[in-house]
Amino acid sequence: FGVERGSDLTIWEEDLSRHLTLTPPVHLPPTMDYHGIELYTYIVDPKSMQRSAKFDQGNLTGFWNLTAAKNGAPVMVSDPHFYNTNTSRWLNQVTGVTPPIPKQHQTVLGVEPVTGSTMQANKRSQVNLYIPTNNPWFPGPCASCHPKVTTGVMYPLVWFDE
Repeated sequence: FGVERGSDLTIWEEDLSRHLTLTPPVHLPPTMDYHGIELYTYIVDPKSMQRSAKFDQGNLTGFWNLTAAKNGAPVMVSDPHFYNTNTSRWLNQVTGVTPPIPKQHQTVLGVEPVTGSTMQANKRSQVNLYIPTNNPWFPGPCASCHPKVTTGVMYPLVWFDE
């Protein structure tokens, strides 16, 4: 039992159907206070979001591919405002999305060191619809069947902080 200060943690994230590594942040205070209880601060290690053939991410870094879990729907999850992705690529393809602000758009957890329990959490995620050029959900030339849908674009649907 217990968490050693500065150590990484591995958790199972049910919503993403995979393990994630939590790591102490370098740009945030190492501890936080929650009603007088000192908690260790953790963020999702960006390496947990690197490309992976295991999850069929292709050349997409910073996304979790949930296509298989969503009956083939091209659902990709990222940090809000495409934080921890090739941000400029995705921001330039859609209008209305501003550049990410790390303190507002990354997941931050407060872990109680004796029990290892998460007592404070800002779990931030963005659900995206990815339309690659060869997507079976939009067969044939997209322009003829869905004139407002452009292929090769990551469409952000919603982001949340829970």
